[in-house]
Amino acid sequence: RVADRVAREMNVGKVEVVSAYRSSAYNAHCEGARVGSWHQANVAVDVKFQARASQVTATARNLRDRGLFKGGVGGYSEFTHIDTRGINTNW
Repeated sequence: RVADRVAREMNVGKVEVVSAYRSSAYNAHCEGARVGSWHQANVAVDVKFQARASQVTATARNLRDRGLFKGGVGGYSEFTHIDTRGINTNW
């Protein structure tokens, strides 16, 4: 729902989910994935939009800061990580 809200806020129709739920076995093979990843708890997505990833990251953080959700937002060069872990954090 958060990714969809980011898309609406940015007026972007297409959201590409790069990664969502990951089993422990699959997560172990994902480059850069941490043991106990929020993806394994099914509360995280990595997404791409038809916009710069930095813009997506800024929009997600803005919505979070306005109280839409509590969670992590991580900015990467090609995608944005968004999770609803219950506490706010950035990277």
